[in-house]
Amino acid sequence: MEFNPWIIICFVHITYIGGSNPCTTCIDKGRSGIRDVTTVTLPTHTTLINLNNNNLEHIPSGVFKDMPNVTWLNLAINQINRIDDNSFINIPSLTQLFLQKNKLKVLKANMFNGLVNLLEFKLHDNEIYFIQLNAFSQLTSLFILYLNENNLAHIHKQIFDHSNYQTVNSLPAVHLDGNPLKCNCDLSWIIDAQGTWLSFYGQCGAPASLAGHLLTNITPQQIVCPTVTSKYLFYRYIIIITFDQTN
Repeated sequence: MEFNPWIIICFVHITYIGGSNPCTTCIDKGRSGIRDVTTVTLPTHTTLINLNNNNLEHIPSGVFKDMPNVTWLNLAINQINRIDDNSFINIPSLTQLFLQKNKLKVLKANMFNGLVNLLEFKLHDNEIYFIQLNAFSQLTSLFILYLNENNLAHIHKQIFDHSNYQTVNSLPAVHLDGNPLKCNCDLSWIIDAQGTWLSFYGQCGAPASLAGHLLTNITPQQIVCPTVTSKYLFYRYIIIITFDQTN
């Protein structure tokens, strides 16, 4: 029998919301007005944690200490604008992480260390404009990533190094809808990657000729890259001007 990550995702969701059999290993502190996550008691046997709809701004390192059984963590709809390095390193069994609808702007290299079993990651509806190169490097089991409704214009190819994403049944999916993506030469790797090791969903924000076009429908021929000749002539022109100004 082949492994299907969505079976785990559905099972976790049903376990949490099932009203007839209350979960004895679940922490449900949603809509509780919590401002400091360190004030929440988190027993080591916990499997599911719900802290959504609070007033959290900061996730400090070590707050989820010694929690090997947690598979589901909901931090959505808070005011989180800062996550310390290695904040999630002590919850290695986590398969679903929800951080949507917060105030994150930059995803740093060590922010999500240790999440080697993460399958579903929601980061949509934040204010993210920059992702450091190794931000997702340890998410080797990632199945679906939501980055839609952010402020991303550029995404470096190395962020999604295809050697990190190997799944059995499906290619990893990245949702980029609602970002002001500049579909120029620097983003041409996304077009080349479609249907190979990653699937990207979203639209171009620029240039005007491609604005609104779906990433799945754009061909490499539509991406305009400067030629070697034009680059050479441009830099030669600059050098000549600089030389003339120094004499």
